Amino acid sequence: MSLFHPMFESEEFFSNPLPSLLLIPDFRIGNRTFGNPSHPAWYSGIEKRFVTPEIDRKMYRKTMETVKRVRDANPHCHFLFWSLAGREFTNMQSGRYMDSGQYRHPIWNLAEAEAEIGDNVISLQPLLSHRLAERMFKDSQLHPTNFGYRFLRSVIDDVAHLGASDTARQLDVLAGNLEIPVIDFGRPTVLTGTSAWNRTLSYYLKKGMAELGPNVEFVPDVSQIPPQQGGSKDFVWISGLSKSSAEDDFAGLRKEAQILRSVEDKGYSPRVLVWDAHAYAFKSPADRFPAGDPRNGDVLDRRLNKECGPKIRVHLNRPGGPRLIQPRDVELDTAVKGPMATFPGLAAVTRAMGGTVTWKMFEPFQEEVPEVARESSPIDRDFQARVAASVPVLRGLWRRVKSRS
Repeated sequence: MSLFHPMFESEEFFSNPLPSLLLIPDFRIGNRTFGNPSHPAWYSGIEKRFVTPEIDRKMYRKTMETVKRVRDANPHCHFLFWSLAGREFTNMQSGRYMDSGQYRHPIWNLAEAEAEIGDNVISLQPLLSHRLAERMFKDSQLHPTNFGYRFLRSVIDDVAHLGASDTARQLDVLAGNLEIPVIDFGRPTVLTGTSAWNRTLSYYLKKGMAELGPNVEFVPDVSQIPPQQGGSKDFVWISGLSKSSAEDDFAGLRKEAQILRSVEDKGYSPRVLVWDAHAYAFKSPADRFPAGDPRNGDVLDRRLNKECGPKIRVHLNRPGGPRLIQPRDVELDTAVKGPMATFPGLAAVTRAMGGTVTWKMFEPFQEEVPEVARESSPIDRDFQARVAASVPVLRGLWRRVKSRS
C-alpha cells in the first residue's frame, strides 16, 4: 500500500501522541496515481506499464512530500526506508547501477532520501554493508525473513530512543542473539520432495540460517535421489500437492505417487507428508476447501495414501483431531511460489516425520564492539544497558515459543 492511501490523510494518524514507526514502501506502489487514477485500487500495487522514468520521478517526489508532511505534523513518528534499502542492497549485489565501484541510482538513493527527511529517520545505511544484510530479505518484493522480522521488532520496541546512528549497534546486538534451527534424524535419512517447505529449507541453508545434522542427506532435486545402500537409510518426502493436483482426475497426484513407487523400487520405505495443500489454506482464502472437496488437503492425503500402496506411509490428520500444520507455521507475506515455512513450520514438519530440531547461536555474541566503545556516551551506555537487560528476557520468551512449536 502506498502513502497515498486515504488513511494518511486522517486526523487520527497525524494526532497520534505515541512514538510510532512508518516503513516507507516501494516508491512505485500506487503508480496508477499518475497512470490510471480512476482505478478502484489506484493506491496499491505496481502496474508494469506505468514503470517509466517520468512516472518513477513523480512517484518519488510525491512519496517524499507525503513523508515530510507526516514528519512535520507528527513529531512522534519515525521513518524507515525498508524497501529502498532492500532494493539498493540487491542492486549492489547484482552489480546494477554501479559506476567505478560506487552505487548510483538515477532517481532514488538511500543516503539522499534519509538526509532529506532528517532526524526522524532510523538509518538503514549501516545495513547495506552488514553481515546480516543478505539474510534480511526473503523474496524479490523484499519481505523480511525471520531475521528481518527480528530486526524490525527490535526497532519497534525501541523506536522512541533510537537515533539515525544507532542501527549498526542494533544489528550487532541482534546478530549476537539470533538462533538457527539444526535439523537431524536419529538414523541416516534422505530428505527430499516437491514442496515449498523444501524450497524454504534450501533457501535457509544457502543463507546460513539453518543447518543439517550429520544424519541428513538433503536432496533438493527429486531427480537426483541416490540409490539405497543395504537398507540403511530412511526416506522422508515432503509433498507439494495442492489444488491443481486434483485436476484432470488427479493427474498430478497420480504422477507423484508413481515417483514415490519408483523410490520404493530403489529399496526405500518412504514416509510422506503433504505440505502445500494444507499450508495454502492459511495463506489464501481461495485455497480453503470444505471437507470432501477433491482439492481439500485431507482428501489429497487420503487419495495419495491409496495411490501409493501399503508400504508408503502418508501422514494423515485424524478426523476432528489437532491439525499438524498451524497458521504460525506458514509465511503469509511472500512473493515466492508456494507457501514457505516459518522456523516453527520447519520444526513442526521435521518432528512429525520423526526428526529432531535443536537450536544454535547464529554467531558468537560479542559483548563489546570496539567502534561503539570508542564513541561511548551517556546515551550509548543507557542504550547498551537497556539492550543487555532485555537479552535474558527475549531468550526466555524465544525458548518458550520454540518449546510449543
